[in-house]
Amino acid sequence: MKLSEMFPRRWMVGADLGGKEYTLKIDRVAQEQIQVQGGKKEPRYVLYFKGAKKGLILNRTIGEQIAGVVSSEETDDWRGQAVTIYPVEMRVAGEQRVGIRVRKPVGGAAAASHTEALDHEEEEDATAAVADGERMSK
Repeated sequence: MKLSEMFPRRWMVGADLGGKEYTLKIDRVAQEQIQVQGGKKEPRYVLYFKGAKKGLILNRTIGEQIAGVVSSEETDDWRGQAVTIYPVEMRVAGEQRVGIRVRKPVGGAAAASHTEALDHEEEEDATAAVADGERMSK
């Protein structure tokens, strides 16, 4: 059994993308109580995508990237907008990690309307947290 199955994460992380990019439509932004280091809970904003099982905790970088893609800092304007999320290698607190970044979909908003079923079961395992078994392609 995989550790990710034994201890599933509530929020999306870079490893959930399985090395692939996904074009998804934003459903909403909501404030949630997130457990941080030391077990303390703090309010944070979480981005939810249509059809995705997990939300993505917003940080300033991701927020600014989305604002640039949709041309608005107002999160209410983000609903229904297509963005592409992709994994990126980074160092966090001295450790190598896979983070998530956001960019404009290739081919504009029309790219989000084209879906393609996953071909392999192992791909589905890696991406189920992202898009409910469907990959949005370019």
